[in-house]
Amino acid sequence: MVAAAAATPSAQTPPLLALPDGFPRDATTSRVPLSGQETVRAAGLEVRIQYPSGWTVAQLPAYALALRDPGGTRALTVTPPRPAPFRIEVPLSTGQLQQLTSTLAGNPANVSLRASGQAQLADGRLWIWLELDGPVARGDWDLTPIDALDYESSRIWTFVTTAGGQFFTIQCGALFMRGATPAEREAQLTRARGECGSMMHTLATRTP
Repeated sequence: MVAAAAATPSAQTPPLLALPDGFPRDATTSRVPLSGQETVRAAGLEVRIQYPSGWTVAQLPAYALALRDPGGTRALTVTPPRPAPFRIEVPLSTGQLQQLTSTLAGNPANVSLRASGQAQLADGRLWIWLELDGPVARGDWDLTPIDALDYESSRIWTFVTTAGGQFFTIQCGALFMRGATPAEREAQLTRARGECGSMMHTLATRTP
């Protein structure tokens, strides 16, 4: 269970339930056509999600599911469930959200937390999310050392929930080409936000 936050009005006020900035607010506001669907089962967890036209399933051993866009610069991954030292069942106060976000983000080198929040998705579960800037993790993108040199950094949105004493994460990500202009970076972010938000609005999960 997440520890109680300090007893101050700001810490005890539940934040609004909302997805990250730039994500479609709901399925009706999505403009990304979704043509594929994938269902995976791992350690008692079943996840079903739709994905955009042209995206494909990638085989990455660390993930229960990995989806990639045609260019390999935007992705969605699902981790297998792991034992949860906390529970996410009801909306958290500002203080509780900050505490859990700090725990989830950890302190990895060269990674910065841009924003965090919580949202209730199509599967009915409450999800905590983090928006992070960081380096390019070659294993997560299935890149060779040479290929990785083409990219400067990444933006990652991590969604976390718990069920049956376990937690699992869904991550969406975007890579930025080395030397990309601000306009090119923003265009990549706009595509990634639209695609990730649209996929998350189709999410269905089931546990024993």
